[in-house]
Amino acid sequence: MDRFQFLLCVSFAVFASLRFIFLMRFVSVDPQSYHASMKRITTVDEIPAKGMKFAYYEGPLEEEGILLKMRDGSVRAYKNECRHLPMRLDDRAPSEFFDAAKGQLTCNSHGAFFRADDGLCTAGPCKGSHLKDLPVTVENGVVFLDESATGSFFDV
Repeated sequence: MDRFQFLLCVSFAVFASLRFIFLMRFVSVDPQSYHASMKRITTVDEIPAKGMKFAYYEGPLEEEGILLKMRDGSVRAYKNECRHLPMRLDDRAPSEFFDAAKGQLTCNSHGAFFRADDGLCTAGPCKGSHLKDLPVTVENGVVFLDESATGSFFDV
């Protein structure tokens, strides 16, 4: 491990520790805030070709997800966070993150490419890792997210 990688690991550990301390001191967790139910996101027909973002709860924290309509008409959802560093895929310009023709997502900060069908990183600093998959279902053309199964802040 070279010096840069070591400093990157230490920085990430410090960031994670500070986030944990913030949660333990400033966030009171009410069991009702977990929204343990199915959340309606949109209809399949309303998902644009470039994908769309939506808010959801991961434990007590509001997070951002990405909803994609695949070529075969199926729907996939991922947490909008690069696996290299905890930054949104569209954190920098251009803010488009999904190329439907190529079937891939792009992290505009790190240049990583992720397959849209399974979230696998195929190129970039986090090659081999996966985006966090979000549990969505489609019922009668309506897309729902099961927020009770999105995990918690501490899940990696």
